[in-house]
Amino acid sequence: MENPEQTQFIEQKISQRATVSAGATGIVSVTIPANTKAFLKGYGYSWFTTTTYTLRAGNTQFPSRTDQEGSAAMPVIYAKPFMANSGETFSLTILNGDSADHTYDVVFYVLSSRILQVSSTGGEILVPTGSGGGGVPSIVTIADSSGATKAGVTAKGLAVEPQAPATLIDGTKSITSATAAAIAATTALKKGLMIEADSANTDYVAIGNATTQSFKLYAGDSIFIEIDDIAKIFVKKNAANVTINYMGS
Repeated sequence: MENPEQTQFIEQKISQRATVSAGATGIVSVTIPANTKAFLKGYGYSWFTTTTYTLRAGNTQFPSRTDQEGSAAMPVIYAKPFMANSGETFSLTILNGDSADHTYDVVFYVLSSRILQVSSTGGEILVPTGSGGGGVPSIVTIADSSGATKAGVTAKGLAVEPQAPATLIDGTKSITSATAAAIAATTALKKGLMIEADSANTDYVAIGNATTQSFKLYAGDSIFIEIDDIAKIFVKKNAANVTINYMGS
């Protein structure tokens, strides 16, 4: 195969848009005109979970796939381009297996011996965030470690929790046992909890997790702990009974 790197070739990005009906098959293609040598350098497409994609570059047909090899915003670029001769095509066959119609954006990155007179169609190339499964032109999601909880997007940008939680948690706890216990039953926190050893205490209070309580607060001392649940903070007395005051949100 001829190496396009050794010849003067023109690089073009050709974008095409196609709507494929539910259960139907569509083909997006670029035909190589007469007396023209062309190479497929890369491509990308909109992804939907129920779609099967099959790429063909000249006489080379790739295995079908249901994942996303490259998107309109972030196409796959091949280390060695694939050649097509005059009259052959670069094409992507799209089988929409969903019960709804979908619109697909497809991009081909082409090296050719002359400019291909093919008009590009489609919309703005975006890399949006969201909780959907596929769309136009491409989807990037931000998720937690499970992959199940995904961030949403509003008209103003990435949706986040308000800075000021709506509920203020305030309480006092008398600690009469040398065995560690949670400060309170499960109570969700968005920021954390401030803990103060009461000024009337005559001994320290030990604070930590369910296993160890290595931090000591003497009368008047305080600490702020960033945590999502009060029940994850454990306290115990040393010798004398003690009291703590806490406030969080």
